Amino acid sequence: MTVYAKHKPDLSMIEEIGELNPEAQVVGLGYTSANYKKVLSLLGKDVSDSILKSVKIDAKESTDAKNNSKDLDYIKYENFLAAAQKHLDKEGINLRDELPDFGYSPYNLAVVHADTGLKQPDFAKLLGISVVDLRRNLATMTSFTHFEAMPSDTWSYVLTVYLQALLVVDKRLRKRRTAQNRVFTEVSTGRALRSPTIEIDA
Repeated sequence: MTVYAKHKPDLSMIEEIGELNPEAQVVGLGYTSANYKKVLSLLGKDVSDSILKSVKIDAKESTDAKNNSKDLDYIKYENFLAAAQKHLDKEGINLRDELPDFGYSPYNLAVVHADTGLKQPDFAKLLGISVVDLRRNLATMTSFTHFEAMPSDTWSYVLTVYLQALLVVDKRLRKRRTAQNRVFTEVSTGRALRSPTIEIDA
């Protein structure tokens, strides 16, 4: 299991991130306790009990996940979602429109990683985890021997860092745009004989 205490996050890596564009990202159905409970409520008790049994999620595992005391096994969660969606298709319900949280999945982690534009070693450094742990968390579901699900508390931290990066990068870009607008105004109004070069701190 990935444990952040083993590594010290390096938030200075945020300075290496260019423009972020979360609105343009297409995200998948990730795991959180709230997402799991939402799917159960959409299915109803009888149907959910039947599906849970079919994907080998026992009562204790389900209760722990609902109470957010222990993460549900991610492979089982994926199987549960697939079976749940197959049933909900008959009612015209798409889970993409229903789940409340941007939860963890290898794909969603890859989306966040890609949006930062950082290479894997730098992204791992930003999060305070090893590159090996990151690659295990990013592994596709077809590579079970290398896959290891990211714990919910770790995923929450990833989103916290991502949000902080959004704020820092937005502030940097606004500062840059303000300086560029000032240069344009000076040149267009004749207050500058030539376009000056302005060094802008990120």
